Amino acid sequence: MIFSSKAETLKKFSKQNLTNSVVPTIFFFTVKQFRADSKKILIKIKKLFNGLVAVRSSCLAEDKLNSSMAGYFYSGLNINSQSNKDIYIEINKVINSYNNYSNPNNLILIQEMVKKVKYSGVIMTSEKSSYS
Repeated sequence: MIFSSKAETLKKFSKQNLTNSVVPTIFFFTVKQFRADSKKILIKIKKLFNGLVAVRSSCLAEDKLNSSMAGYFYSGLNINSQSNKDIYIEINKVINSYNNYSNPNNLILIQEMVKKVKYSGVIMTSEKSSYS
């Protein structure tokens, strides 16, 4: 079984026409990309988002066959997308939380904060009757 990262899974769902669900706007990049050109990524975040965002982990060690590690890595909520300083700090907190799972290909996920939520949940990537 092949698992995608949290960011890649959300990207797949965001491109589908969901009937009763919405996947908030997302943007993601690797640790390697951020270290190579953080200014470019901060500019992109400012252009894509207007308001509050979540700066989330999407570590390659998450969502494996025998473990999910859900909630193990840092996520920052209600971060001002227009503040380079705040976004930069939060991205580095995510990267630092990868400590023992450090990998330049780990992802950082920026996601629009949701408002007026009636219901929320976790997207499952398993078919519930056969667990496939």
